[in-house]
Amino acid sequence: MKEDFAKPAAPGRLSQVYGDRFGVYGPYATSSAGWWLPENISVRDGVLRMFNGYKNGRPTSAGFSVDRLTRAESGSGFLTYARSEVRVRADNAMPGYGSAILWWPKYGWPATGELDFPEGSFNAEVHAYTHFTGATSGGDQSSHSAGKIWGRWHTYVTEWTPSRVAYYVDGKLIGQDTHRIPTTPFTFALQTGVSDKAQMPSRATSGNLLVDSITIWRWKA
Repeated sequence: MKEDFAKPAAPGRLSQVYGDRFGVYGPYATSSAGWWLPENISVRDGVLRMFNGYKNGRPTSAGFSVDRLTRAESGSGFLTYARSEVRVRADNAMPGYGSAILWWPKYGWPATGELDFPEGSFNAEVHAYTHFTGATSGGDQSSHSAGKIWGRWHTYVTEWTPSRVAYYVDGKLIGQDTHRIPTTPFTFALQTGVSDKAQMPSRATSGNLLVDSITIWRWKA
């Protein structure tokens, strides 16, 4: 199932225009710092924009789940094994902000695992992380680097099957894992936010994660 954002949506109106596909976060606090605000998401000229910057004295960002989109593939908002493809870029380095585009478990984290790609601070490297099944902490994971490429358009693919998780940038394999692969239902989401609470972004820093398209496939043996 693919979304290429052909319909415009004013800030805060994603749920009204794309409500059958996405579940928008907020308004509420993020897990790192700051707030997720629905008004920070808009669609213009075929591109979804996720704004990051200070509002009312605090850093704000954006997030949404793709569970309603995956419902077309699975009959629910969750899939066990899948392929995700996102084409994104950051419109500037935005020191202090970053993104996590991820497959998140329906239940039982961290023991059920997690898949993150692309993830990282916008002024640093893009990483892929496999959080292993059976983990007792969020640090039980692998890490694969794709380099400092947030500022250019790239297509990021996560392939999750019973035998491996593989990560690709523009069709090139940048890392894979073949053991302790997650086996439970996951949902897909895109999130931005403060990347390090110890180094908060300045009030002058702002920018957008730009999303050109999202495609989800259900895995078939």
